[in-house]
Amino acid sequence: MTVLSLSSNNLNVYILDMGSTDEAFCLKWNDFSESLSSSLGSQLHCKDLQDVTLQCGTQALQCHRLVLATCSEWFSGVFRALSAGPQAVKHPVVVMWDASARDMALLLDFMYNGVVNVKQENLNTFLALAERLSVRGLTQAQAESTQSR
Repeated sequence: MTVLSLSSNNLNVYILDMGSTDEAFCLKWNDFSESLSSSLGSQLHCKDLQDVTLQCGTQALQCHRLVLATCSEWFSGVFRALSAGPQAVKHPVVVMWDASARDMALLLDFMYNGVVNVKQENLNTFLALAERLSVRGLTQAQAESTQSR
C-alpha cells in the first residue's frame, strides 16, 4: 500500500493506493473540531433549526435536540423515548420541573459554547441541575467514568 499526501490550508487529502484498481481518497478537514464548536455557539439563538422547547416555569427556552442529547445522557434518553414508535413527537415541549430558567439558560450556554460564567450565588443550583441532567463536562459521574478508562 502506498500513501501520497496532499494538503492545503483546511484540507488534507491522502491517496491510498491499495494495489491494482482499489485506490481510495481520505479527505480530512484540518480544523473540523474548532469550526464545529465555533459554529455551534451561534446556533443557540438561531430560531430556524430549533426543534425542542424547554419550559422552565413561565419561560420557554428554544434549542436543538441534537445538542441536548449529545451533552446530556438524561436528554438523550428522553428524546429516544419521544421518537420511538408511530407517536414520534416532532417538536417536543419538555417541562423542566424544579429547574429555574436562569440555571437552564446558563446550562444551555455551557452546552453550546463549552464555557459559561456563573455567579457564585447561583453555582450550587446550576451544578445540581447539571448533575440531575447528567451533563457531560460538569458532572461527577461523567468525570469518574472518563478517568476509569
